Amino acid sequence: MVGGELKPALPHCGMPDAADIEAMIRRLMAARSATSSLCPSEVARALEPAPAWRALMPAVRAVARALAVRGVLTVTQRGVACNPASPWRGPVRLRQGPSFTAWVAGSKDGS
Repeated sequence: MVGGELKPALPHCGMPDAADIEAMIRRLMAARSATSSLCPSEVARALEPAPAWRALMPAVRAVARALAVRGVLTVTQRGVACNPASPWRGPVRLRQGPSFTAWVAGSKDGS
């Protein structure tokens, strides 16, 4: 609380930025088993109320793509891994990638 008022959930106004999205992906993925997947819309809905979450979807997919390039996530369609350098059409799911555990451990160390 600041001056008797609650602090906002995010330290800025407007839509969540890439760092907010990345942090939410980390949080949601870390709470699941290594074999579970996550829909990008779950990330958007956790950050923005309805119907504003829909406007966040392109940014969530862009952050997921960047994390997939780094090996943190594996993006799948119909259970098959997608190439992060290729365009994605339609629904995708996010899974822990080969670098996920190190990424989460690094975030706990402040890196």
